[in-house]
Amino acid sequence: MRERHRLSSGQLLLMELIIAVGFFCFSAAVTMSIFGKAYVISVESAAKERSAIEADSVSETIRSVSNEVEIDELLRKLGYECKSDGNYEKIFDEGKYKMVIVSSVEKRLYKAEIKSLIISRSDDASDTEPVFTMEVLHALKNGGMRDG
Repeated sequence: MRERHRLSSGQLLLMELIIAVGFFCFSAAVTMSIFGKAYVISVESAAKERSAIEADSVSETIRSVSNEVEIDELLRKLGYECKSDGNYEKIFDEGKYKMVIVSSVEKRLYKAEIKSLIISRSDDASDTEPVFTMEVLHALKNGGMRDG
């Protein structure tokens, strides 16, 4: 006949403590992942809010002047770098995101597309989705320099 082996009270206590510590570790891991995700959402939300405010500021700047030269001067004063003819770029929040302005002029209509992009740490940033996009149309008093 088999002999039954009963656990002593010390062994039961030790097993209960091991289970409690395991459950505590699992709970701590879940809690930390929740806080980590909340932090990421908070940072992205702040970037979206800042980009919307900056895009609104740029659109008001574009609408406040009468010709293309003044728009160029004001964008440069705001810290935008002219990358090519009518394309401007500015990096914000220590390299977290950038604002890109693509502009064109047809007769007297100045058209600018303002995009906010989160800067990807990978080399291929071509698939980056814009966080915020805005289009600005402004009638210039004189014809633009880059009439199309």
